[in-house]
Amino acid sequence: MTEYVGMAMPRYDGLGQVKGETKFVDDFVLPGMLYAKAVRSPVHKGILRGMDLSAAKATPGVVGVVTAEDIPGAKLFGACGDQPVLVTDAISYKGEDLALVVAVDEDACMEAIAKVKLDIEEQEPVFDMFKAMEPGAPLVRPNLKSNLWEYGPGMTTRVMYIGDVDQGFAEADDVVEGHYQTGEQDHAAMEPMVSVAYFDPADRLVIHTHSQCLYFQLGQLAAIFALPMSKIRYVGGVVGGGFGGKNHIHADHLAGLAALKFRRPVKYRMSRREDLLYSTKRGVFIWDYKTGFKKDGRVVANYIKVWQDAVAFGGFSRYGGE
Repeated sequence: MTEYVGMAMPRYDGLGQVKGETKFVDDFVLPGMLYAKAVRSPVHKGILRGMDLSAAKATPGVVGVVTAEDIPGAKLFGACGDQPVLVTDAISYKGEDLALVVAVDEDACMEAIAKVKLDIEEQEPVFDMFKAMEPGAPLVRPNLKSNLWEYGPGMTTRVMYIGDVDQGFAEADDVVEGHYQTGEQDHAAMEPMVSVAYFDPADRLVIHTHSQCLYFQLGQLAAIFALPMSKIRYVGGVVGGGFGGKNHIHADHLAGLAALKFRRPVKYRMSRREDLLYSTKRGVFIWDYKTGFKKDGRVVANYIKVWQDAVAFGGFSRYGGE
């Protein structure tokens, strides 16, 4: 180990990157490739009563649309299995995916999306975490018993004890209390969320992913597509920046659904604006700290309360919060 510890090691992928030869997902352009863009909710909360996609389908360059009816398998995905692939009824956040428009280029997609007519019954949203915890607060999703995450049946708070905190405070020479908060954070990877999907000569669905954790996501994709894992060739390795922000599926399921329906290569990518607005974030944490110290600087007691804002869906909040 002494020959490696403290030594500068050459990066196996460094030469291609500095020479501009590394091929990221967005660099893939295949013959006959189509492009997909999402029809997004214009409201923060509501019930989708209907979508008129007829004018969008008639737009020059549009090949077709993908709706929830085109999903052959699981309709929900995510680390907690609670997020719709495409909305069928309840809308839980502004920008949520309602449908896909698939066309010969992104300009045609955007022209078509502007023609989509949505019938949405808008409802009262809730934005403040503590107001969301109040009795009678609007539910973020209609199928919830409350807006509190349940670690187990009826268990909405997780408590951890290490030692005797009361004794520690009794022994402390000084006690400091504070209230702290982190803001929502975007990982701001250089390559936004993007995916390319197509069928290879062995009739496998090939997906070039931006993700950093393929084997966590492969099972979710297989369920959505109703395909065995052996029929999906999931290609990663060049992330374009991630920092945790690409643990969640953002693009692969949508590109894959479009490729399944139209049997042509499809690229789905978020613009930088879409990425900043609609990709998953590191959520808000709030802490109340009470800390006991000895005169020599030793910490002898900590009493900490932590709240995490998971917003519309669980995602990796439970993972990060634990």
